[in-house]
Amino acid sequence: MCRGTLLPGTAVSVVHGVLVVGARPLLLRRIIRTASSLALGDVFALVAVLWGEAVCQMWMKQLISDEPVVLVVAACAGLMSKRIPHIDEGPAPAGTLQAGSEAAVAETTLMGNDLVRTLENARVLFQLTSCVVQVIVGAIVLVYVVGSPAFFGMAVCALSVASTSIFSQINKHNDKRGRLLADLRIALLQQVLEGIRFIKLNAWEESYLQEQASMRSRETLELRRFRTLEMANVTLGRATPPIASMVTFVAMALLGQPMQAAEVFSALSIFLTLRLPLAVMPNCVQMLLSLDISFKRFRRQLERPLVVQQPEPESKAMASSLRDVELRWSMQGPPVLQSLSCDLRWGELVAVVGAVASGKSTLLSGMLGGLSPSKGTCFRCRERIAYVPQRPVIFSGTILENIRMQHPVDKSRLDEALEAAQFSRDLELMPHGLETEIGERGTTLSGGQQTRLNIARAFYHNPAFFIADDPLAAVDVHVSSAMFQALCCWQRGGDVGQFRALVMATNQLHLLSDFDKVLYLEGGRIAVDGSPSEVLAASSQHLQLAELLKSAQTAGAFACEEAGGKPQNPVLIIEPAAAPSSSGAAPPSASPAAGTDAKPGLLTVAGTGKLVMAEHRERGAISRSVPAQYLAAVGRPWTSVYCVCLFLSYSVLAATDWWLAFWLSDTRNQGNSEASLGYAGVYAALAIGHAIFMVLCNYAAAFAGAHASRKLHAECLRHVLQAPLSWFEETPSGRILSRFSADIGAVDLFLPATIDHTCQTVAMTLVVVAGLCVVIPWTSLFIVLVAPAYLRLDRLVNRSSREVKRVCNNSLSPVLTLMQEASASRMLLRVMEQDAWLHERLEVHLDVYNNASYISHSLLTFLRFQGSMIGICSSTIALFLLWGMPSLVDSAPGGQASIGLALTYSFVIPYFISYVSMFASFARMFFTSLERLLELKSERIPQELPWHLAHDPEVNWPSSGSIELRAVTLRYRPDLPPAVNGLTLSLAGGERLGICGRTGAGKSTIAVLLFRLVEIESGSVLIDGVDVKTLGLHALRSAVVAVPQDPFLFEGPMSRNLDPTGAHSPSRLVEALSSVGLNFDLTAEVGKGGGQLSAGQRQLVAIARATLSRGRIVVMDEPTANCDAQTDATLQQLVGGAFAGRTVLCIAHRLNTIMAYDRILVMEAGSAVELGTPSELLATPTTRFARMVGAQSQLTGTESPLGR
Repeated sequence: MCRGTLLPGTAVSVVHGVLVVGARPLLLRRIIRTASSLALGDVFALVAVLWGEAVCQMWMKQLISDEPVVLVVAACAGLMSKRIPHIDEGPAPAGTLQAGSEAAVAETTLMGNDLVRTLENARVLFQLTSCVVQVIVGAIVLVYVVGSPAFFGMAVCALSVASTSIFSQINKHNDKRGRLLADLRIALLQQVLEGIRFIKLNAWEESYLQEQASMRSRETLELRRFRTLEMANVTLGRATPPIASMVTFVAMALLGQPMQAAEVFSALSIFLTLRLPLAVMPNCVQMLLSLDISFKRFRRQLERPLVVQQPEPESKAMASSLRDVELRWSMQGPPVLQSLSCDLRWGELVAVVGAVASGKSTLLSGMLGGLSPSKGTCFRCRERIAYVPQRPVIFSGTILENIRMQHPVDKSRLDEALEAAQFSRDLELMPHGLETEIGERGTTLSGGQQTRLNIARAFYHNPAFFIADDPLAAVDVHVSSAMFQALCCWQRGGDVGQFRALVMATNQLHLLSDFDKVLYLEGGRIAVDGSPSEVLAASSQHLQLAELLKSAQTAGAFACEEAGGKPQNPVLIIEPAAAPSSSGAAPPSASPAAGTDAKPGLLTVAGTGKLVMAEHRERGAISRSVPAQYLAAVGRPWTSVYCVCLFLSYSVLAATDWWLAFWLSDTRNQGNSEASLGYAGVYAALAIGHAIFMVLCNYAAAFAGAHASRKLHAECLRHVLQAPLSWFEETPSGRILSRFSADIGAVDLFLPATIDHTCQTVAMTLVVVAGLCVVIPWTSLFIVLVAPAYLRLDRLVNRSSREVKRVCNNSLSPVLTLMQEASASRMLLRVMEQDAWLHERLEVHLDVYNNASYISHSLLTFLRFQGSMIGICSSTIALFLLWGMPSLVDSAPGGQASIGLALTYSFVIPYFISYVSMFASFARMFFTSLERLLELKSERIPQELPWHLAHDPEVNWPSSGSIELRAVTLRYRPDLPPAVNGLTLSLAGGERLGICGRTGAGKSTIAVLLFRLVEIESGSVLIDGVDVKTLGLHALRSAVVAVPQDPFLFEGPMSRNLDPTGAHSPSRLVEALSSVGLNFDLTAEVGKGGGQLSAGQRQLVAIARATLSRGRIVVMDEPTANCDAQTDATLQQLVGGAFAGRTVLCIAHRLNTIMAYDRILVMEAGSAVELGTPSELLATPTTRFARMVGAQSQLTGTESPLGR
């Protein structure tokens, strides 16, 4: 790359600098001296120089900027994607983010922020070499033209360059702090998007808006400091040439040196030309320092420690071995597990069991290398491994893509995998089968389907070593039994069964008799390592183990629905019921989701197979409302101050140049006369006035830009958080993150800067064009004729540039989405050796982004070249008019002096017009980023009903918590049957209701309508006699508490997860933890998504959090799904005490969970088919509830789970 582009580009930039400030001023001096008898050769020589400048300018941008930067960005992104699966996720120092979590933040912000900055900085950075050459050559030519007075002017330039270098170094620290704050803001936004369901359930949007506003306030403070110093640099650069020229010419007058028009205007030409280099150089230096920060951040990411490959076991009979292993999540914290030593042999079916938080998942993570041991050694085989994590891993795309990943399609193997995972029936009921798009994080699938999809992926991987982390917890007893049998058949089946091994963490202790070996964890150690019979014998020595076995024997830990029943789902899964038939039963095909656990409310778009449609992209010209909204965000005061200062600044600049022309035309100025000193004094005052107005103008731009960015961010974020939950589930998070990272970054830094540069260069161009037309009026005719053609060509090229930039902006979204998914699933990608698949997918998206970016840059190069051509034509016309009409010299106002000024202007017109084209194009391109950002506050984002209403009840509402449903009907879409149809139900305050029923019965819909996630079609819902339709959403949701099956925890301390709004005292938080049997320090980090806690502990934290809520109504969806039977029984007692006096609705699949409730509601086809006390329903053997309990007894039995 260096030899192919950078070296030739550097050579071209040197030639460009020499032509601009060397050849052009010297030719100008010659032409002014011979203006009355201009030689045609001089005209052609100057035209050739102007053409050479334009061609060199085009090629140096292409060679230094357009090609190398795209290659660098592709290389950095490619390297990062290859390393994502191999980054070591822990242990991390106490009090810091987990290594993997910090890496995830870095990966997203590097791609969404630093990558975009690198590309945008390169649009200007290519000029640095030429600018340096121009300053050096310009100084030499100035000394040659005007002699010793030039040293005074160059001293001013040198002082300016030194000052800007100091400011740039200071600003580098502002840039670093701003990026760190942006990282924190984006990290928080990522967590908000991941936990948006839980945030909406708890009405926490405003709390997180305030937190984001606080972060954004600190970020914009650093942004304002950065922009202020950056504009100080630019102001120095812009003001230096007029000041330097003033110092030079005043020195000439004071030294008594004759003021000849040829020498003065050739010198003025150099100073005018240096105006842009001196303004651009500080920018380039700042961009170099910014690139240095970006590349250091890339380097730190690439230098993160990688997972050390685990050694192979000493014996080939072993699939995995642990030798005196110690595992911990924090280097300063206590070990989670210690003194681990065990052997896992080929041909064994191994169970890992223990109470909640005993370390089951931590043990599996250590076996797989996801958690590096702080002591000891983990050995692992080199054969193919399949991994099923406790929290399912889903990638954006189709079901087939998620199952096969990088493997080729094998129909027979695929059918076997789907059958083993009990996923075939689901596919039959999905309109597009394997090609059904499931969206980011599996938004169209329930928790059970996501788990089974992961199991199908593992089977299709055709492994020799199968590791699963509690895969049966998210499915009902029938599916659980079938999948477990499939796992056993896989492990023992085939000719090579002896070379297969399976390790499974589980709470299903009634299955232990089918395992060959059991590892029981207690007290941070492997307390028992032996066969099931040996574990049973050891229970007499381990009280906790005995309690677990007893609970598993007597609790009947699984709900029993009809065959093909629905797995346990989070409380807010949207599931329309099947339409009832005449017999009251639901026909299997009554709805797209009947008999499955999919979310029909979020099903794929009819006829397309796609849930996530192509991202919206504007077409045609940018709407006038886009700049109008930006100006509204800036505010009239700042806009007025900027415009007035800009007008005054360039009016004074024009007066300065014309005063110089009149000074030279006055014959009394020759020598050291009083008249000459008078002219010099006025000239100096005008130059200083220009500098003062320039300072005011640029500072107004800095403050106005920061103010607008902060306001737009706040408005867009509020609009996003007010969107309904369905919008978040249908919208990839990368689309949102790209707007709040790349696009807001462009609006923060580049948009205000390019608007300012455009206004400044347009004002300067108007000054020089007006001056030229005043002196040589005939040129105005050419300008009038050529301007429409120029504008037409500009419009045509910009149309393409604008559309390409829109494609470029949109193509960043899938890159960020994939980065997020990869960061969340790095261990699965590494263990199953799918890093190449990830890299290939990322390359596809990056190619689209880089292609669009390269075309965008190239179009800008052409735009700038076309601007230069127009300027060259105007300069050529002026020269030929002067050559063909010598009388113009005598008729011009001011004579030869004004002709010299006009020629000076004419020769810099191409230079300024090229910059006008460039900066105007930049501004239009960055307006596309603003356009994307403003989409987040447009009508395209649906909005929930108001959070607050004027007549909302008092804070202590509801007082009793009574609920009444009156003939409620709800459907998720007009084309779907009702999910709840004419449901009538009444609950007294403080009553506890258990809800059960088959798939599609409408159980979860009761929770949906209580939280008003979907508005009911007819009927009414009353709480304490108040119709919930008349309430603001936050008033309602604050009164209803949700305890979902898979609670979301935010990265940070335990206190923040218990009380995000800071409404409770530390002692109250400790009390809540103690009430559920947890003993955590409030400052303890829970890790990303609660990764440092077990699934059972996360569930307990969710219950503790619910006890802190003032809500009188509690809705629980299988709150103990991830707990062992003993913990389940204990928690039921705790829930009974903690929620005493509150109205409790529990959606249950574990029937023992609701057996002690006041009443049981059995749902079917969206209707209540049975309602009564458990004893009443069990008294009649023919009731549906009684049949469920009977089926439970047949499947689980009453014998010991270890019995044969």
